[in-house]
Amino acid sequence: VALISYRIVKSQTDDFTLDPSAFLSIVAAASKQQIDFLWLDAWAYRRQPPWAEYQHEHFCATLAAILGVVDCVIWLPRSRSGSPGTYQYRIWCSFEASIVGLRQLPVLMCGYTPSILQQMLSTFGCW
Repeated sequence: VALISYRIVKSQTDDFTLDPSAFLSIVAAASKQQIDFLWLDAWAYRRQPPWAEYQHEHFCATLAAILGVVDCVIWLPRSRSGSPGTYQYRIWCSFEASIVGLRQLPVLMCGYTPSILQQMLSTFGCW
């Protein structure tokens, strides 16, 4: 099982958060590592989904359960060719990173290359 981690970037033309090339790069990375199952969060917008009431505690519990069983994390620096590739200042990104470090999980990077900002952060760290 692999967790897919990326910054949500909604399209102006569709309801997806990944473009086809980014998604196919996930599938290729998973196939290369012989990963049979992927966990990709269905949505992470700060608005009410039409099918259920969002409960943050449930989201955190689900993420904790998934991170307890994954074999690796597949990270996309950018989910669309035109996305800016900003740093992911989100509490669950810190949580993901903590679990990755604690469990010493491999992180596979795929999709589009990191933006200049992301390259600088990976080289020099956060301020």
